[in-house]
Amino acid sequence: MKEQNGSREYDSVMQARARPQKANGSAISVEIGPAVRDITSSGWRHDEGPSRLLLGPRLLLRLDHRTVTEQEPPVANTWQTTPDPVEDRSRQDHPDRPAAFDDAAIRQARNSAAFWTAIGNSRGHEVIRRRSFLAVLGGERAGTRFLLQEPDPDAHELAELTELAVRSTGPVDAEDPFDSTDLSHLGMRNWQMPIMVRPPGPVPAPAMEVIRVRRTHELQTAEEILIDGFELTRFTPYRPGEMFPTTLTEQPGVGVFLAVLDGEAVGAGVTVVHDGFGSHYWVGTPSAHRSRGAGRAVMLGSLAPMSNLPVTLTASRLGRPLYESLGFTAVTSSTWWSSQ
Repeated sequence: MKEQNGSREYDSVMQARARPQKANGSAISVEIGPAVRDITSSGWRHDEGPSRLLLGPRLLLRLDHRTVTEQEPPVANTWQTTPDPVEDRSRQDHPDRPAAFDDAAIRQARNSAAFWTAIGNSRGHEVIRRRSFLAVLGGERAGTRFLLQEPDPDAHELAELTELAVRSTGPVDAEDPFDSTDLSHLGMRNWQMPIMVRPPGPVPAPAMEVIRVRRTHELQTAEEILIDGFELTRFTPYRPGEMFPTTLTEQPGVGVFLAVLDGEAVGAGVTVVHDGFGSHYWVGTPSAHRSRGAGRAVMLGSLAPMSNLPVTLTASRLGRPLYESLGFTAVTSSTWWSSQ
């Protein structure tokens, strides 16, 4: 179901995906499967966390965030009744679950927006803020970046996002930590990655030296490592300071770190602290120095200043085992879109 608004969408979803069992009381809770979770982009008001939508004054839609492949059989859906007001039982069902897990999507959305605002400001790119998204408009090499900030962009916001994407002279990338907004009309490929959270806690010392970048040549070293490690061909041939301008480390909450082994930088990463949460970005090692513990060292060295904070990140398939070994837990999924 890809249409963005209208009561017909709701009617067809309910008929196709759910069968009523009973309806007592004044509020109806509906559970639906992932096949229709992009209904969150329909413009209905979001309420009480990323997994709920208030369709009307009393109708609550709960979204199943489970990832489903094409080979998996469809999920059975049922109607059930709940008292009015609807009670959030997620903490009761998981009493040991850290509170940071419950709002991971919104925290990742806000922190990513802070990170890309810092990147955009340091590069001199235009930053556009709307209720449901933030856009950073780069040039031919840097491209345009969208950060979804709410799970329910309305028709006007989607139209503006589409126009900005079409106007871009470079590559277009978008992050949707709510896993809810369909951007397939832009012709971009998409994939999912887990959002992971680490609660506050002690951090072991890294096995090699990790320094916080202070000088221009250190920042350029980090820049070169990450262009190599992430194969960011858009920034080749290399232009010093294009990806990481010297003013990046002056942006609020931003930290850039280098792992050093035998006097040589072998890993790099970026952190952002925003509104009581930390997050990691672009933790990588150059191809010549992989499998030497540099990634773990960068993570530990950059986690230490944030040990008293919950920390989020979006994990690649290869990086996930490392993050799990450091105390991160995958709590939901994020959809990424790219024109390349």
